[in-house]
Amino acid sequence: MPESERVRVTRETYRAFEARDRTILDAVLSDDFRFFSAAHRGIDREQFFERVWPNVDGLTRYALLRAEEISSDAVLVTYDAVQPDGSTYRGTEIFSFTGSRMSRAEAYSGWTTPAEGSPRESA
Repeated sequence: MPESERVRVTRETYRAFEARDRTILDAVLSDDFRFFSAAHRGIDREQFFERVWPNVDGLTRYALLRAEEISSDAVLVTYDAVQPDGSTYRGTEIFSFTGSRMSRAEAYSGWTTPAEGSPRESA
């Protein structure tokens, strides 16, 4: 089955973090984008770039374990994030879309992944 456009766009956002390329995010996030996590309760787009984007240096790459459209306007992703010291943590995020632009992100992360084995991309 071909990958949906929303899943493709979502994958690009992870690659933006890996490449430290904000221009990708600028193109896909809606003007009314909101970000939710344990530390950020519905911050807007500007606050996202002030508070979350600077953390980009705290990772080396994302290994996507799951990336799938769960409704007509939402994508679910589970990943292992690889940090500069080689350690990993697991997270799951739900992205909502308005049209072709990402309008909301809910991040659930922090699980430490096992030291043995390496994360793999299977989605």
